[in-house]
Amino acid sequence: MEGSVAPTFTLEAVGSGRAFNLSAYQGRNVLLIFVSGFAARSSRDIVIDVRRHFPEFARLPLAIIVNLAAVPKLLHGAVKGFMESAYRDAVREIPPGFAADEHLIILPDWSGKITSAYFFNDLGNEIHLVCISPEGKILADFHGPDAVSNTISLLQEVL
Repeated sequence: MEGSVAPTFTLEAVGSGRAFNLSAYQGRNVLLIFVSGFAARSSRDIVIDVRRHFPEFARLPLAIIVNLAAVPKLLHGAVKGFMESAYRDAVREIPPGFAADEHLIILPDWSGKITSAYFFNDLGNEIHLVCISPEGKILADFHGPDAVSNTISLLQEVL
């Protein structure tokens, strides 16, 4: 996976409704955080830790892709409402001077196709942090207990 071209995608962000198109960030490093619907809340601490080191969106675009393929279609509306409520709560924690639609990008992957394109078919409670290079290639994929510190170390080297 490392060194391969990152699969491009466009997903609609929760809360802002803004389209996030990975191709639009060509020429910049991007951090993608892949989580399952069950582990989505735990991504909060990761975002806070990463943003402590790299607060500016212009320097490091960051997006959370939530794999919701396991959610039955009948429940999509309820889950979307829950996610929008969680987004509004999280926006209150964003430091003054930062735009919510840039600082907190949550992308529901209802079909699981984006998650699968990155080879994370069954995330369970595991979180993957994928660093994309300015050339659109996968620099690294970190997961496990040292994922955040390893990601921050790599980003400090390349940014």
